[in-house]
Amino acid sequence: MIMTQRLKENLSRQGKAMLLLHMLLEEEFSRLQKRDSRGVTPMELSIQELMRQLVVEREELSRQVAAASGGQARRMRELLPLLPAEDAVEIEGQLRGLDQQEQRCARQAAQNQELALALFEQSSKLLDYMHSKIKPTKVQGYGANGRYASRPGESHLVRGTL
Repeated sequence: MIMTQRLKENLSRQGKAMLLLHMLLEEEFSRLQKRDSRGVTPMELSIQELMRQLVVEREELSRQVAAASGGQARRMRELLPLLPAEDAVEIEGQLRGLDQQEQRCARQAAQNQELALALFEQSSKLLDYMHSKIKPTKVQGYGANGRYASRPGESHLVRGTL
């Protein structure tokens, strides 16, 4: 009974973390759209920390499942047949909701990645264009004697040579 309650609490915490993760991902997307690079960085750090905490919760859940099943089950879905029917139904509902939230987060993360890569590509192309406009088109330099190597358009008579 106590073990089942701990499993439900863990799943509940994971569900809340997934809701928060989705909100953070949406906020990151809006900042990417605004091209707010200073705002995206702290959002990304928050997302990474939340993901770390989710991994800790999942590892704890895995340990709890193994303990509750006496080592027979490693995943929550493998433990469901061993639980009382009412608890199994409730936990299965939590798992379904958690799965849906994960899918929403994955879709949002994919959108964020696509936008970030598009902005990176746009910036790279703009930088390449600017470099091409700044770079001198004629590669003329100084010769071995320290004088300008060639003077285009200057006649030979003016230089004193024929």
